[in-house]
Amino acid sequence: MEAPASIPLAYFITCTTYGTWLHGDERGSVSKHTSGFKAPLLEPDIRRAAAARRKLVESPLSLDESHRHTVLTAMTEVCRFRHWRLHAIQVRTNHVHTVISAPCQPEKIWTDLKAYATRALREAGLRRNQFWTENGSARWLWRSDAVRAAVQYVLLEQGPPMAVGGEAAEYLLPRPARNPGAGMLHSPKVATGD
Repeated sequence: MEAPASIPLAYFITCTTYGTWLHGDERGSVSKHTSGFKAPLLEPDIRRAAAARRKLVESPLSLDESHRHTVLTAMTEVCRFRHWRLHAIQVRTNHVHTVISAPCQPEKIWTDLKAYATRALREAGLRRNQFWTENGSARWLWRSDAVRAAVQYVLLEQGPPMAVGGEAAEYLLPRPARNPGAGMLHSPKVATGD
């Protein structure tokens, strides 16, 4: 099945936690000018990264195991509420990867994901003002093989699973015994790792 011209089959969306992945970072980064389909990453730039660090108004946010589970649950809930298809999600200490099918632009998706997660983290007692970087990164996935590759990357190529979920997680990751009638979107599981 191929997507109509205006909306892709899915989006591969990444949101980073505040202050942990700055422009100029040695791992590469994206900007509003370089985040499109097949766009290259920004080159590492020590001076740009240092300037970005000086602009931080709060310490960088690293998500612990409890926070990752909170984010996983909140982001899964927004997908269910909005009727978006969550193929895969993995919440790491400093970023979240998702593969989502939705009839809207990716900016709407990452805005809602971060809003739900922020509210849930505050309700869980995390006291701070900044949780996420300002925007996010979206890759538009037009073909089913690209969706499969993104799901595999999110679930299997991030190192040891941390907080993971989504429809595909049921098939790709080993799971402990669970209620056979529970769907991943309704009862996300958490696997912990370093």
